[in-house]
Order: sequence, then structure tokens, then C-alpha cells
Amino acid sequence: GAGNINDAITNTGNTVQTVTYIVTPTGPAATLCAGTPSNFVVTVYPTPLVTNATLTQTICTGGTATFVPTSNVAGTTFAYTASGSSANVSGYTAAGAGNISNVLTNIGTAPETVTYVITPTGPAPTFCVGTPVNFVVTVNPTPVVNAVANQTVCNNSATAVINFASATAGTTFAWTNSNIAIGLAAAGAGNIASFTATNAGTTPITATITVTATANGCVGPSLNFTFTINPT
Repeated sequence: GAGNINDAITNTGNTVQTVTYIVTPTGPAATLCAGTPSNFVVTVYPTPLVTNATLTQTICTGGTATFVPTSNVAGTTFAYTASGSSANVSGYTAAGAGNISNVLTNIGTAPETVTYVITPTGPAPTFCVGTPVNFVVTVNPTPVVNAVANQTVCNNSATAVINFASATAGTTFAWTNSNIAIGLAAAGAGNIASFTATNAGTTPITATITVTATANGCVGPSLNFTFTINPT
């Protein structure tokens, strides 16, 4: 080219590159005397990127959100800001730098998210800023079994159906029975259908049912209730 230099230069690599312009001065007409060429060297630093393959994480409430950012450019530093999807989720650092390690809590009944916006910055002397990326953590709540009333029935009588419920959608239920003499299996999953209670003795017998809720891979606290069977 000739005249002034005005080039937008791109470095798609991950190391420093240079562009060398050899500039030759030429005198005016009529002699057009050529002067000694000189080099104009442009150093082009690469744009740092966040190169982690996985930018999502799913945890249960009380779990730790963990992210160790990596970059294509050596010496890159990372800064982040964070925000939750609602007031039900907490424990995140609103702003920070470097690795992320936050214990997150979800006090609601539905999954919530925390979004970390991570910005990479290249090393000195240019401190080139790369494109921010989002690291999104889904925080699943602890499913809780709704209260179940105790039942007392007579021998050879039908019990009431037990329909388990939870405020967390998609919850499943598993239960155990401490006393199979009442006519109920030792363990099961889902609701407990009506069954014919049995007591072959002369005094009341009791069975404790322990039910546990699970949702989105998170296990909630156990709930106990009882069947008391009176003899004939």
C-alpha cells in the first residue's frame, strides 16, 4: 500500500503475534529519490476466551457451586458477577474474581438458578478483555412430604388410602413398614392403597411407616406416621 496505514488487525491464535510494515520513503518529482526503508512493527495480543466445555451445573440445596475457569491465553484473569432467579436462592457471591465456590441454598419448592457472568481479561501490558460467558447453576429444592394422619382401625377392617403429596413437582415417594403383622408389606413405593388390617392377638399392635421424598435427585427428610390395629 501507499500513504497512511490504517488496518484493523485480528489475531485468532492464543499467543502474541506481530505485523511488520516495511515503509519506504520516496522524494517528490522529478527525482523520486528513494530513502532508506524502516520497519513499523505492530504487536497484536490475542483475545482471551473462557474455554471450559461445561458451563452448567445442577446441585441440591446446600450443595456447592464450583467453577474453575480456563482460557486459551496464558495469564488470563477472570472476574464475575452473579444473580439469582428469585429471593428463594441465596449463598452466592454477587461479585468476585478467580474460581467460584459457593454453597447455595434454595428455600423454595421449585428449582432456582444462579447465573455467574464471567469475563476473561488477558495479561499485561494490554489487558485485552474477552467476551463474557454465563455459568448457570440450577439449585433444586429439598422435597418435603406433606403431613399424613395416623390411622387406628379394627382387625379385619379396611384402612384409608394414603396419597402422598409434596409441594415440589415431580416428587416420588418410598416407604418402609416396621411391622408386617398389620397386613402391609415391609416396603414399597408410591401411595399406599387401602388394605385389610390384621391383628391376631389380644392387644393393639402398631406399625410405623417411614416415607421419604425424592425430587430431581434430591432426597428430603423422612416423615413417620402410624397404623394402630385393635384386636377383635
